[in-house]
Amino acid sequence: MTESEIASLEAAAERAGIPAATLARTWISERLVDDDATDLHAIADALATYSRRLAAL
Repeated sequence: MTESEIASLEAAAERAGIPAATLARTWISERLVDDDATDLHAIADALATYSRRLAAL
């Protein structure tokens, strides 16, 4: 994610009154409609990346 995307995520999370990581997980979970393990691994990898980037802020 770019810095502006992270900032947008954080702003949306603040408006919702929840942590940015929680909001990101919620949005991703809502999009999950397929049980394909490959997709789940890709999503887990993406979440780990986003978590590291958020933690670095």
